[in-house]
Amino acid sequence: LADVGVCINSGYEVLTVERGSDGRFGRQVTLDQYGNEATRALSLQVEKEGQLTGFRATVVGTWDDTVQDDPPVLKVNQVFRSEVGCDGPMPTTSEPGLPPPPPTSAPVVNGQEDITMGETDCTGLTTRVQIRQNPLVELSYTAVLDDPEGYEEATLPNGNITAELVLHRGEGWIGMGISGSYPNMIPGEVVIGLPDASSVMQYDLSSRSLSGVNAAADGQQLTDTNIVQNSTHTVLTFTRRLVEEGRLPFDANEENGLIWAVGFDNELGFHQFFGGVSLNLLICVPGEGIVNPDDAGFQNSLSETPKMSVLEAHRNILTIAWGLLAPLAIGSALLRGLFIKAGYDKLWFQIHMFLNTTVFILTLIGFIMAFVALNKVDADHFEKTDETSHQLVGLIIMILVFVQVANGVFRPHSPPAESEDFEPKNDSSDGGDASPVQGEKSLVRKIWEPSHKILGVVLLALSWWQVTTGWDTFSTLYAEEDYTHRLWAMVVTIGGIILIGKVYQVAKTD
Repeated sequence: LADVGVCINSGYEVLTVERGSDGRFGRQVTLDQYGNEATRALSLQVEKEGQLTGFRATVVGTWDDTVQDDPPVLKVNQVFRSEVGCDGPMPTTSEPGLPPPPPTSAPVVNGQEDITMGETDCTGLTTRVQIRQNPLVELSYTAVLDDPEGYEEATLPNGNITAELVLHRGEGWIGMGISGSYPNMIPGEVVIGLPDASSVMQYDLSSRSLSGVNAAADGQQLTDTNIVQNSTHTVLTFTRRLVEEGRLPFDANEENGLIWAVGFDNELGFHQFFGGVSLNLLICVPGEGIVNPDDAGFQNSLSETPKMSVLEAHRNILTIAWGLLAPLAIGSALLRGLFIKAGYDKLWFQIHMFLNTTVFILTLIGFIMAFVALNKVDADHFEKTDETSHQLVGLIIMILVFVQVANGVFRPHSPPAESEDFEPKNDSSDGGDASPVQGEKSLVRKIWEPSHKILGVVLLALSWWQVTTGWDTFSTLYAEEDYTHRLWAMVVTIGGIILIGKVYQVAKTD
């Protein structure tokens, strides 16, 4: 399990010590990103030492009892060999050869994890909410008013909010902010951290494309900004005013519709995961402490990626359509001479039409499924960006398929005396120039034939590229194995059969 890609990408869990009544182990905790990396590294290390079956380890970490996950996610601090055990003292140093443990500062703001109710000094008071499980994403914040009396008197009391967004993964840009029409991201105002550029800036969101994500036109109004990343965590921190002129406010009295996103990598682009959090801020007033313990808290969370089952069906349908059926349809046309010589003059054409019609129907179904899946998560469809090239090429393919089908249905027919091999007639008995006779192709037919073939080749090439990028995107989104080799196995197999048949056909003709 430490060598198989799908197992590595889907992560690991700790099983119960005892078996259940059915003889099977139960699920105890799910490991976080660091736990997965460290546990896998230890298992490979143990394997090199000669232990080839069975694996145990001692994992040290914490989980949040208030989060109803089954099994809960363990935030791992250390991983040791099983001999260490949980009863005795823990080693002071990590196991050699394992990745470094996560930073002790994450995901804590100002060195304090939880709010101590009744504190009147607001310094360091922090509350934390988990907004996604896998990968684990947490939001910590401190909201402090300027005026002790402001909470009761002001409609929009002002103060500072210090926020920390923690991604338990060592790759990906991260961002969060306020939605002007929650849970939609447009319009929105967000803070985005780019680890490679060490950049933390405010951005205005005017559209779902990258061109609609622009640095705030009225300048940056953040303080205490930071973005740090190691092999296991990415942490964004910033401080801003609750209320800023010309900006969407954080409301101390009402629910706040917050939005967040995580990128595929550290370069700003289309998000891999995103969602929304409806949150009543826990407000601290200097000299009084927390003033709204009964009203504040986590209201709801929306964590979105395109629905896996829909995109999985989309992927499989189009792999079959363009990896299996389309090559077979082309093969029936290329090998039509064999059908004709065997006395089945029309069978090749019937197979060709049936398979191409099926490809058209499956392509249309797959196109609609992808459109619906992306629409449900408010994602870009066809605007040209680096992240939407798959969608844009899909639209181009769909248009060309319509053109190719219409091109086939309304084709200029061959003259009655013409053979299916489309060879020009020559009734000159003395070897002179060929002269037009019954069966000569029209000019329109002569133009149609190569154009039909060229468009077919273009469609096939685009579709193979599309299926390949689709498998890659799906495996990235859902931590699944990339089975692109299945496409190429079908293509090579069918291509080999067609090649053998074509050689045989030419040999028989000679």
